[in-house]
Amino acid sequence: MPRNTPTCGTAVLIKTIRALVHPLAPKPTGVRPKIRYLAGIKAVLFDIYGTMLISAAGEISSGTETNKTREFMAAAQAVGWDVADTKTAVLFVAAWQQKIRALRHSLRREGITCPEINIEQVWREVLTLWHNKQQQGHRFGRDYIRRLAIEYECRVNPVWPMPGLGDVLPRLNAAGLILGIVSNAQFFTPLALAAFPETGWTRGLFDKTLCAWSYRWKEAKPSARMLKAILYRLSRYHDITPSETLVVGNDMRNDILPASRLGCQTALFAGDARSLRWRAEKPECRAVMPSLILTRMAQLPKALDKSM
Repeated sequence: MPRNTPTCGTAVLIKTIRALVHPLAPKPTGVRPKIRYLAGIKAVLFDIYGTMLISAAGEISSGTETNKTREFMAAAQAVGWDVADTKTAVLFVAAWQQKIRALRHSLRREGITCPEINIEQVWREVLTLWHNKQQQGHRFGRDYIRRLAIEYECRVNPVWPMPGLGDVLPRLNAAGLILGIVSNAQFFTPLALAAFPETGWTRGLFDKTLCAWSYRWKEAKPSARMLKAILYRLSRYHDITPSETLVVGNDMRNDILPASRLGCQTALFAGDARSLRWRAEKPECRAVMPSLILTRMAQLPKALDKSM
């Protein structure tokens, strides 16, 4: 049974992320960039995994339902739970994955086409059920659950800032552009941003009221619900229209297609082969052409300000 662990405040969780990740380099895609000046852009909305952050898994791990027994055993050990045998670990991870499927099914029954789970809830419910079955009743605090979730996520899907991000974001901010985020995400996603100075998250480069995280909405991209909400806020509070908004993402279906349908300018980030998603098997994606195709983050300012 897990031992009690010390309180894990936000600073501790961010420190945990930094200790677990390591430098990553993007893998070449062989794609030719398409860069042109886009006049009148006033706001830029970014995706996270595969766009701002290199993602070893290509996207957030809960999106792929990936699971790795060895990584789970190491994560459990890190929070004081000694899972000594592989059989136990395999059974637990299978239960974890089944819980994800069950929660998604439940959300679909509520009418949500693209359901998003809350990974914190997944860990809590599986841990509680598991230990009750083992007749080892244990109450798991939020700190314990969040630390375990991060220990696992950073092992199966380490992330690192995309090259050039630390230079580009301050330039966009200095040029007067409003920056926001629309991302499939979990509670640890903003913490991952905070772990890297290059993201500008702790420097206030992003307007937090213009950041949407899928786990809070119970709905993930390619649903356009989050993007519609952010575009509404841009219009109401900043008098910025969709045509004055650029959406940057690595996925034609999740990012480019819904943004195009809502009247936004779009930039497909084709900078890493792990995460580039053309979705050529989707006829609706083949019919859409992004306004820009970026192979390096450093190309973005050139499309937004002639003086950059």
